[in-house]
Amino acid sequence: MKYITKKGVNMDFSDDALLELLANQFKLLSDANRLKVLTCLKEGEKNVSQIIEETGLKQANVSKILISMAQTGVVARRKEGNSVFYHIVDDSIFDLCSLMCSRLQNNMADYSKLAAVKNPFIHSVKPKN
Repeated sequence: MKYITKKGVNMDFSDDALLELLANQFKLLSDANRLKVLTCLKEGEKNVSQIIEETGLKQANVSKILISMAQTGVVARRKEGNSVFYHIVDDSIFDLCSLMCSRLQNNMADYSKLAAVKNPFIHSVKPKN
């Protein structure tokens, strides 16, 4: 099954390797703690201590999350002295998050709590009316 994206990229969804890559990207977004770290890094480059402080997560969890994000190419790291700083490689990840938040807000009455909360992932995707 072939699909042409809005940007004209030809995607072959019968390619198992491609599907595995896509699944890994979506898997990254399937955990609330990973989304906390992603949201934290949306504000800019941070070191592990800053991420721990802002998210309230344990050091071991943050390190594990950052490793998985680095392996999927979502974050990159920069070493400065004894500190390692992480930043988002491609802000388009927030477009996907914003799209899903908007979809939930627009289509799911059961998510009324979410609809009342400001979308933390707003980047450039606007909800359809």
